Amino acid sequence: CALPILKNKSNKMAFKWSAEEYSVKNGEMDEEHAGLFAGIDKLDAERSLAAYEELVGKVLTHFADEEKLGLSDAHVDMHKGLVEIATAKMGELKGGAAVDDALVKLLQDWLMNHIKTTDMQTYGK
Repeated sequence: CALPILKNKSNKMAFKWSAEEYSVKNGEMDEEHAGLFAGIDKLDAERSLAAYEELVGKVLTHFADEEKLGLSDAHVDMHKGLVEIATAKMGELKGGAAVDDALVKLLQDWLMNHIKTTDMQTYGK
């Protein structure tokens, strides 16, 4: 999927939410998804533990909000899987590991794929 040609602070291609491509036709969830895209873009630009912690906080809030809507067990399990990965990575980063391209790509791919498949199915788009 093509990303808009915008540059973030590190002169890399910005990771941006687009209503045309990612809207699930639920205003609150679209707003939160846009915030997750922005959080991943910030993490990519800053490569800091603080940006990662902020992003994980947004992810946890979003998952809690979405799960209040009554999701399938499989959908909730996908959320749990990402939380497990995020928690393990948090420990590594606090131990001195760097935010690298592999982590940023994993988060970008997970979010794009999750919205375009699972979330769009859930919201009936």
